[in-house]
Amino acid sequence: MRVEVIKIKDVEIRGSKATVISKDDFTRLISSYGLNMRDLKAIGISRSLWSNTLKFYGFDRNDLQKMRNTIINHDKLHLNSNRGYMVEVEKLSAFGKISNNKTKDNLKELDIIKPGISSIWYSHINDDPSLLTKELSLISMRLIYYKDLLKNLQGRARKVCRKRDVKIYKLFSSTLEFKVAGILTSLGLKFEHQFYIKPYWYDFKVGNKLFEIDGAKHNLRFDQAKNIMAEENGYNVIRLIVDKKGINKSNYESYKDKISKAFR
Repeated sequence: MRVEVIKIKDVEIRGSKATVISKDDFTRLISSYGLNMRDLKAIGISRSLWSNTLKFYGFDRNDLQKMRNTIINHDKLHLNSNRGYMVEVEKLSAFGKISNNKTKDNLKELDIIKPGISSIWYSHINDDPSLLTKELSLISMRLIYYKDLLKNLQGRARKVCRKRDVKIYKLFSSTLEFKVAGILTSLGLKFEHQFYIKPYWYDFKVGNKLFEIDGAKHNLRFDQAKNIMAEENGYNVIRLIVDKKGINKSNYESYKDKISKAFR
């Protein structure tokens, strides 16, 4: 159990009385938990208390981002407060969820492609989300451009591989393949993506099994020919039929269970 003691005080903002959080406590909360406006309900801070605190100390979004990126040691609780309250939270609940959310993990991954995206996100998410969507749109354009570059480079590399008669590794051709690869990894299965038995490519090789993903459209005759070629070379073919919706949050566990059973 962690106890946070937050000191609040009465101040005057532009001739009107207001209540704000002490500067030290506010800085400590932002630094420790990366709080923003959407997290207020979880800890019982009102929007007016948040807004008044920002106005009184003149904090802007850049100041908040600096606080989030700063580690502050705070062992001492403000027990001398004549107006204040305690917030008790269990570890990995409330504040813990805020500091370890999926958004933060996604931003960390995207930072490889767009350095500083975390700062941009936290600066715009509350104040100007329109600019944020524009920034993300520009990143998506860049990703499509990179994808085309990879295809061109891969094509040239494959030509050299063919000349030298060496193994070729193909790019992931779809999000579906990428998601299935993630499931195989989570199940602890070692796989080889795009395994080649002339003249066919198979989506995944897992041990002595070839794993094929069948979408809504596929050619049965072609599938049968691939099955025969695989069997002639000592492999069994496993097929996973995925509907038009693909693999998403609502059916992820279901598909994961199907894949797990197929390799037991």
